[in-house]
Amino acid sequence: DNSSIKDIKALTPLSWKFLEYPKLAGRMINTHDERAFDLYLLFLKDFDGNNEAKITLDYDKIAKSLGLYEKMDRTGYRRQITRTARALEKKYNMIRFSPQYGKDGIIYLLDYDNPSKAYTYPDKWYFEILADYWGYGWDKRLSMRAKFCWLINLAYVSISDAKPWWFSSREVLSKRFNVGTWMISKGMQELRRLNLIDAEYSPIDPKNPENRSAKSYKVLPLYDQEWLEKEWGRLE
Repeated sequence: DNSSIKDIKALTPLSWKFLEYPKLAGRMINTHDERAFDLYLLFLKDFDGNNEAKITLDYDKIAKSLGLYEKMDRTGYRRQITRTARALEKKYNMIRFSPQYGKDGIIYLLDYDNPSKAYTYPDKWYFEILADYWGYGWDKRLSMRAKFCWLINLAYVSISDAKPWWFSSREVLSKRFNVGTWMISKGMQELRRLNLIDAEYSPIDPKNPENRSAKSYKVLPLYDQEWLEKEWGRLE
């Protein structure tokens, strides 16, 4: 029920269009534009459903979220965030950016199909990102390809009849999301190593053992990385 999304602060709805449209997430992946990818998801997280799709760009808050706050002075991270916001505006046509000298900026999210219109919550073909993705720091730990593959997992499991399992070949994913099969493979492998997904593999072909591929994937819960490290330490 899309009407309930606006009241659930722990969930950020994301349209399949962000992943599927060649000029959006796939383009960010292919051009290694990780900061634009991260910043846009933060904008969606901060969106409260207002009719203007208006967001206040809090530079200090965003700098902390992007890991810039401790690395540079305020002028430096404001410049970096402004540059990325301009890319989202000019290169990807996903926002309208109104900077204000010495103050927080203003962001207007735009509709994917018609940028002359304001962004609205998707009412079909969407999935949800838990706030734990940011709260547990996965946005900083995962590589860009792993983040992208994590979103693919969330998208597919949202329509799966066998939740939390889902299936698709690397070739289908590559074509659908406009990225290479190598990127899909590496991203999924990273998620598997970190126990964020499980996978079932095809039988080993003795003649071509290296061509073994995943048959299906299972989405696993996000976990607190700091807690896990402390638990390992306690066990040791």
